[in-house]
Amino acid sequence: MKYDARLLLAAIRGAGLPAPVEEYMFASPRRWRFDMAWPEKRLAVEVEGKVWGGYVRCNKCGAHVKKRTAAGTWYNVREAGGRHTSGAGYLGDMEKYNMAAALGWRIIRLPAHEWHKKEYIHAMVMAYNYDGGVL
Repeated sequence: MKYDARLLLAAIRGAGLPAPVEEYMFASPRRWRFDMAWPEKRLAVEVEGKVWGGYVRCNKCGAHVKKRTAAGTWYNVREAGGRHTSGAGYLGDMEKYNMAAALGWRIIRLPAHEWHKKEYIHAMVMAYNYDGGVL
């Protein structure tokens, strides 16, 4: 299922949680934002888009680029996904998440293509209700 913020908000509310703040800026002056957050709980949700890229195509003929394994079989080459999986994007996310942790934030990370899975929604509920004790 493709990520849609409205559907994720509906799933969050359906799980009994209050609506989070969307695009919450947490570290001035860096202007870093969480996709969604409950500031009073220092809990954030980040939806990581384009974890998997598309197949690489030949610039001349448009055919899928194939690569041969050591065993002699062929497979289609996949490119990296979106900004989060590029080198600079990945490093930028690390900096952002490390600063968030240093400031006491907990982050639930969801893949854009699987955000709706019950285990991710359950993780949000558990994190929201966590009181700091031993689980």
